[in-house]
Amino acid sequence: MTAPTRNASPGYALAVHGGAGTLRRGEMSEEQAALYHAGLRAALAAGRDILADGAMDFPDEVLAELEASDPHIVRRQIGIVDSYGNTAAFSGPTSNGYSGHFMGRQWVAMGNAVVSEAVVKAIAASLESSEDEELWERLMRAVEAGGKAGGQAEGQRSAALLVFGAEPFALVDLRVDFHPEPIGELRRIYDWFRPLVPYYQERVLDPYIIREDIWREKKLAERADG
Repeated sequence: MTAPTRNASPGYALAVHGGAGTLRRGEMSEEQAALYHAGLRAALAAGRDILADGAMDFPDEVLAELEASDPHIVRRQIGIVDSYGNTAAFSGPTSNGYSGHFMGRQWVAMGNAVVSEAVVKAIAASLESSEDEELWERLMRAVEAGGKAGGQAEGQRSAALLVFGAEPFALVDLRVDFHPEPIGELRRIYDWFRPLVPYYQERVLDPYIIREDIWREKKLAERADG
């Protein structure tokens, strides 16, 4: 197996969470905010360079570079999954609830400012037990598991589901903001959208495709005949 070259399509996911500490934007001066964002941009650039250079041990090398180059690393939460399923993660300390992570084959479960370790354990258990499901279904279940385990102490205000595949556009991009039950609302929208994932993949490539309601009816009829 060979590592991707610089010209190859990226086969990795690099996520940096900048809010794993207690520093709020309103508490930063303009100079502090500029330094904060400059450090984050430098860390992301360093991580991308390592991945693009085809480092075989992607996650560990990228994480080490991020830790070495980011002056605000203690306030970050980082999760990395490479194209081979290798993982690495870092969780900065927080005084606002629990901050931590668990890793498994091809996944990283993370949480910060949640009520306890049980929240992240529930997310991890959901991912561990759903390997046969499509990625978007696994993630939806993981969000629900974290919410049922307690989520954030002040309750949930938003929920989101973002999934990319081999194409440069998202396969699933759903979010709910400022809702009294954001996870339940996300599930409702997701259940409506899920059968249409292949339709919207095709629509990007074929602008002349039939409307989604006609496509849905056609698929239902094919299933009934089959």
